[in-house]
Amino acid sequence: MRNASTMRRSILAAGFCASTAAFAGDYEPCVQHAQLVDSCWTVRGRVGLYNGNPTVRIWPVGSSRILGVRHAEPQLVPPELGARLAWDTNVFADLKVCPLTRQRAGAMQIVCVASARNMTARPR
Repeated sequence: MRNASTMRRSILAAGFCASTAAFAGDYEPCVQHAQLVDSCWTVRGRVGLYNGNPTVRIWPVGSSRILGVRHAEPQLVPPELGARLAWDTNVFADLKVCPLTRQRAGAMQIVCVASARNMTARPR
Protein backbone atom coordinates (compact mmCIF):
# COMPACT_ATOMS: atom_id res chain seq x y z
CA MET A 1 0.00 0.00 0.00
CA ARG A 2 2.80 2.40 0.84
CA ASN A 3 4.51 1.87 -2.53
CA ALA A 4 1.27 2.64 -4.42
CA SER A 5 0.86 5.91 -2.49
CA THR A 6 4.47 6.91 -3.18
CA MET A 7 4.04 6.04 -6.85
CA ARG A 8 0.88 8.19 -7.14
CA ARG A 9 2.68 11.15 -5.59
CA SER A 10 5.61 10.70 -7.99
CA ILE A 11 3.27 10.61 -11.00
CA LEU A 12 1.45 13.75 -9.82
CA ALA A 13 4.74 15.58 -9.22
CA ALA A 14 6.06 14.58 -12.65
CA GLY A 15 2.85 15.78 -14.32
CA PHE A 16 3.05 19.14 -12.50
CA CYS A 17 6.69 19.63 -13.49
CA ALA A 18 5.94 18.79 -17.15
CA SER A 19 3.05 21.26 -17.30
CA THR A 20 5.16 23.99 -15.68
CA ALA A 21 8.04 23.39 -18.11
CA ALA A 22 5.69 23.67 -21.09
CA PHE A 23 4.30 26.97 -19.79
CA ALA A 24 7.76 28.43 -19.12
CA GLY A 25 9.06 27.82 -22.68
CA ASP A 26 9.44 30.32 -25.46
CA TYR A 27 6.45 31.29 -27.62
CA GLU A 28 6.57 28.87 -30.56
CA PRO A 29 5.17 31.12 -33.35
CA CYS A 30 8.19 33.35 -32.74
CA VAL A 31 11.07 30.94 -32.17
CA GLN A 32 9.96 28.72 -35.08
CA HIS A 33 9.26 31.60 -37.48
CA ALA A 34 10.51 30.90 -41.02
CA GLN A 35 11.99 34.40 -41.46
CA LEU A 36 14.39 34.49 -38.48
CA VAL A 37 17.69 36.02 -39.61
CA ASP A 38 19.81 35.68 -36.47
CA SER A 39 19.79 34.41 -32.90
CA CYS A 40 17.44 35.81 -30.26
CA TRP A 41 18.57 38.17 -27.47
CA THR A 42 17.21 39.54 -24.21
CA VAL A 43 16.41 43.21 -23.65
CA ARG A 44 14.62 45.29 -21.01
CA GLY A 45 12.09 47.31 -22.97
CA ARG A 46 8.93 49.37 -23.07
CA VAL A 47 6.24 47.81 -25.25
CA GLY A 48 3.39 49.93 -26.55
CA LEU A 49 0.79 50.34 -29.28
CA TYR A 50 1.38 53.13 -31.79
CA ASN A 51 -0.37 54.57 -34.82
CA GLY A 52 1.26 53.32 -38.02
CA ASN A 53 2.93 50.15 -39.07
CA PRO A 54 3.98 48.19 -37.10
CA THR A 55 1.52 48.95 -34.33
CA VAL A 56 3.42 47.08 -31.59
CA ARG A 57 6.78 48.72 -30.91
CA ILE A 58 9.54 48.14 -28.38
CA TRP A 59 11.90 50.78 -27.03
CA PRO A 60 14.95 49.08 -25.48
CA VAL A 61 15.50 51.04 -22.26
CA GLY A 62 18.54 53.30 -22.45
CA SER A 63 18.84 53.29 -26.22
CA SER A 64 17.59 55.42 -29.09
CA ARG A 65 16.44 52.38 -31.08
CA ILE A 66 12.90 51.24 -31.79
CA LEU A 67 12.06 47.63 -32.58
CA GLY A 68 8.85 46.81 -34.44
CA VAL A 69 6.71 43.67 -34.11
CA ARG A 70 5.18 42.67 -37.45
CA HIS A 71 1.41 42.13 -37.45
CA ALA A 72 0.70 38.48 -38.21
CA GLU A 73 -1.61 35.59 -37.43
CA PRO A 74 -0.87 34.15 -34.96
CA GLN A 75 0.27 37.31 -33.22
CA LEU A 76 4.05 37.45 -32.79
CA VAL A 77 3.91 38.35 -29.08
CA PRO A 78 3.15 35.86 -26.29
CA PRO A 79 -0.52 35.91 -25.17
CA GLU A 80 0.39 37.03 -21.63
CA LEU A 81 2.04 40.17 -23.07
CA GLY A 82 -0.62 40.78 -25.73
CA ALA A 83 -3.34 40.72 -23.08
CA ARG A 84 -1.66 43.63 -21.23
CA LEU A 85 -1.22 45.90 -24.25
CA ALA A 86 -3.64 48.83 -24.61
CA TRP A 87 -3.55 52.20 -26.35
CA ASP A 88 -3.28 54.08 -23.04
CA THR A 89 -0.76 51.72 -21.39
CA ASN A 90 2.92 50.84 -21.82
CA VAL A 91 4.31 47.54 -20.58
CA PHE A 92 7.88 47.38 -19.28
CA ALA A 93 9.30 43.85 -19.39
CA ASP A 94 12.36 41.68 -19.79
CA LEU A 95 11.88 40.48 -23.36
CA LYS A 96 13.48 37.77 -25.44
CA VAL A 97 13.23 39.07 -29.00
CA CYS A 98 14.14 37.33 -32.26
CA PRO A 99 15.04 39.33 -35.40
CA LEU A 100 13.01 38.98 -38.59
CA THR A 101 15.13 41.61 -40.39
CA ARG A 102 18.78 42.57 -40.15
CA GLN A 103 19.76 45.61 -38.11
CA ARG A 104 20.41 48.70 -40.26
CA ALA A 105 21.38 52.19 -39.16
CA GLY A 106 18.41 54.56 -39.23
CA ALA A 107 15.81 51.83 -39.83
CA MET A 108 13.40 50.09 -37.47
CA GLN A 109 14.37 46.45 -37.00
CA ILE A 110 11.46 44.00 -37.14
CA VAL A 111 11.37 41.34 -34.43
CA CYS A 112 9.03 38.88 -32.77
CA VAL A 113 8.78 38.35 -29.00
CA ALA A 114 9.66 34.86 -27.75
CA SER A 115 9.06 35.57 -24.05
CA ALA A 116 8.19 38.35 -21.62
CA ARG A 117 9.00 38.29 -17.91
CA ASN A 118 8.79 40.78 -15.04
CA MET A 119 6.00 42.72 -16.76
CA THR A 120 4.79 46.03 -15.32
CA ALA A 121 1.97 47.99 -16.98
CA ARG A 122 2.09 51.78 -16.62
CA PRO A 123 -0.31 54.41 -17.94
CA ARG A 124 1.08 56.69 -20.65
